[in-house]
Amino acid sequence: MLLKKITIMFVSMIIANSIAVVKAESANVFAGNKCSAMIDSRGSLWMWGDNEYGKLGNGQESYIDEQWNYICADESSPVWILNDVACADLGGNHCAAIKEDGSLLMWGSNESGQIGENYDKDVLEPVSVMDSVENVSLGEMHTAAVKKDGTLWMWGNNEYGQLGDGTKLNSGESVCVMENVCKVALGAYHSAALKYDGTLWLWGNNDFGQLGFESSHSNVPQLVMEDVKDISLGDYHSAAIKNDGSLWLWGCCLNGQIGIDKCENSVCEPVCVMENVKSVSLGSSFSGAVCKDGTLFMWGSNLNGRLGNGKATIIDKNKVIWADEFSPVKIMENVIDVKLGENHAIAVCNGSIWAWGGCGCGQLGIGEHDDMFDEPKRQSKLDKYSPVCVSELFDIYKTLKGDANGDWVVDSADATTILRYVAKIESLSGNLIFAADVNDDLIVDSADATMVLRIVAGLENKIE
Repeated sequence: MLLKKITIMFVSMIIANSIAVVKAESANVFAGNKCSAMIDSRGSLWMWGDNEYGKLGNGQESYIDEQWNYICADESSPVWILNDVACADLGGNHCAAIKEDGSLLMWGSNESGQIGENYDKDVLEPVSVMDSVENVSLGEMHTAAVKKDGTLWMWGNNEYGQLGDGTKLNSGESVCVMENVCKVALGAYHSAALKYDGTLWLWGNNDFGQLGFESSHSNVPQLVMEDVKDISLGDYHSAAIKNDGSLWLWGCCLNGQIGIDKCENSVCEPVCVMENVKSVSLGSSFSGAVCKDGTLFMWGSNLNGRLGNGKATIIDKNKVIWADEFSPVKIMENVIDVKLGENHAIAVCNGSIWAWGGCGCGQLGIGEHDDMFDEPKRQSKLDKYSPVCVSELFDIYKTLKGDANGDWVVDSADATTILRYVAKIESLSGNLIFAADVNDDLIVDSADATMVLRIVAGLENKIE
């Protein structure tokens, strides 16, 4: 009877004080190369999806062993990575987070020095690489950070001059490229910087005119537009929102990602596509914009159903069924923000989070993924052609503070697990470490075990 009473008391307490993976009203979401991330209302960073090169940052990675077996470490549900996070970004196979104190942490592939010269090829857990950072953006294999003093620093792959330092030499050491910068955005192999005076500068690869002018690649910043308030880059296309709310795009339009009907291969100068736009996000070969009234429009490639309009471009051995859209298509209303990745999208609406597109690596966070390694496939059976409300699905993955062994019951066994972890007898991974840090001091120690015992004994009536 006493145990039942304690259990009822604890369940009531958890309902009021549990840390849900998603609190949509104040969540920031990010979409990358087959992986996703979210910063919740408490500043905790969660990640899920593809884990090749260790880009989820949870100490594991997907790889092929010596016997050519595929060892999958993908996560189809959210995994806790860091606390006190203010901003994040996801690149080709590397990721970054800015903590509230301005420190920049990075992890994932370091093949071209995009994390830094002092780190291994693959970095499986977050490492600190820079201080006093305000803004960060990641490309396919290069990195850019704006410091709080407005200086822009870049490092990594420089094959097309995308570092903007006047060379085409890779650099694992950060180089200062510009001053008075308020925001930076990176494409696959090109870069853009928005200055405080509203001028937009671009450099790097220009195969499809994504720099905004007809020329070869540029290894130094070039002035392209003025009166700009926001920017976003896709793999080979670019976008800018002017102060009057007009949306301008240019670059590759092979799949309609520029948003104009009559387009062959590329558009080398900015063209106005929409008015009254609040925010824009570009994916690999598709685009999305949220208007000031909260309406979400999408256009471009629709492989994997990444536009979310209930259709999909399907490629099989015998035929191609095209469903790309060359003009903006209305998808949803009441949207606060949208982020596009390599083949999927995530939108934050009033009180909920929605995702759609490719799900072969679990990047939608619906708790499932396909093993797409054994047999090459362009279309996953889990791909979603229409938006799915994933915040409801995430409710399954709530993390209960104190439940260090993950059995959904907080009891003395959890205190034992914490003490065994402190004594290095037992290991804990992502979500369980988050649960074991009961007092939220970012350290799992005997004080957390004590608090668990006080909860079980009814001496603690809530978790702060």
